[in-house]
Amino acid sequence: MVNLDYANIDGCAKTVAENPDMALGVKVRISDYTVGQNGIEPLRRAIKAAEVAGPGARVMCHIGRAPGNLADLLDLLRPGDVLTHAFSGAGNNVVQNGKLLPAAVAAKQRGVIMDVGHGGGSFDFTIADSAMQQGLMPDTISSDIHAASINSPSYPTLPWVMSKFLALGMPLEEIVAKTTIEPARVIGRVPGWARFRSARPPT
Repeated sequence: MVNLDYANIDGCAKTVAENPDMALGVKVRISDYTVGQNGIEPLRRAIKAAEVAGPGARVMCHIGRAPGNLADLLDLLRPGDVLTHAFSGAGNNVVQNGKLLPAAVAAKQRGVIMDVGHGGGSFDFTIADSAMQQGLMPDTISSDIHAASINSPSYPTLPWVMSKFLALGMPLEEIVAKTTIEPARVIGRVPGWARFRSARPPT
């Protein structure tokens, strides 16, 4: 996203629209080192591509050290869009000077999905604790495992990530739901999951 020539709105929208069984929407990384001087323009283009793709296409926005004012980014997200690495401690967080950003509260209230996306360095226990104490709970709990993160000291296997929310005081039943049925509900896959389950042979 340093080079906006790669942010092909029409090509992205066409790919999403033609592959609804696989493509749920558009992922965009908005960190200062991935966007350079382009700020949140890549997010605007991702939203436009999702809108062109048709109803149901959503945007998943990755934040690390987000450029500019994080509130400007949050204000763009629509109901059903996903903010991933929501509790990152990379800088420019949803909690600043100990206070939850009003824009984060507003985003949550209008239906933006708050996703954990732990990864190798995208989760800060103190940010999560402060945000949750002030009412910003995660909607989905995810590991963000990939070749680099699985070899990081944080070792973000899903049970390990779940255990952190147990330590943060979240009830176990709620943690399990936020790692299983709630993500399925967010992406509209609950009926498919149920059919898969019913098709399994008895054990």
